[in-house]
Amino acid sequence: MRYVRLWVILALILGVVVFIGLWSRAVPVSWLSRQGDLPSGLPTFGSEHATLDLLLFEDFFCQHCLDFEEAVLPDIMEQYVDSKRASLTVVPLGFLRSTLLAETALAVYHQDPSKFFPVSHLLFHEKPSDIHEVLLLAEKIGGIDLNRLRADLETHVELSKVKEGYLLAKEKMPKKVLVPALYLNGKPIPTASLEAVDKALQSSYTTR
Repeated sequence: MRYVRLWVILALILGVVVFIGLWSRAVPVSWLSRQGDLPSGLPTFGSEHATLDLLLFEDFFCQHCLDFEEAVLPDIMEQYVDSKRASLTVVPLGFLRSTLLAETALAVYHQDPSKFFPVSHLLFHEKPSDIHEVLLLAEKIGGIDLNRLRADLETHVELSKVKEGYLLAKEKMPKKVLVPALYLNGKPIPTASLEAVDKALQSSYTTR
């Protein structure tokens, strides 16, 4: 009887191993890597089933990041993310003055993801220096719970997430953190122009 029980246990273990193997093949690699490597709760857009996995680091006090946000990112969103060909995870970095701005962007995202890019746009341009100015900015967008946002900022609810984002940036760029930085399936790609980004995306997409 003990031998029968042993064989039943071994069969169950083998069944679990096979199931996990099949599941990991069925779930897209981009989804698995995103869940395994990135801190939870970062602003993420697009389909978890996309084969192109984009990771963007930016700082709201960075002029080059603003240029990228206005000249390149809208086309990436339209051509790849909105069409579910790619997913995009954004990591707002906090460097001294920009910590409040990064916390704001994350807090707004966790209220309503659709407000993330509108508030990011204003954060880039207006660069509020305190919570009062942040609330005035958020009021312009509308649809944001200002009391909740104030409480989140006063108690630094998102500060740990900002720190996690910086540690991730240091892991990706151990020598020096330079932004904007864009990664495609874990590998850095140029951000200088839409043409450079599109070439990298098209090349990766057509080889899959």
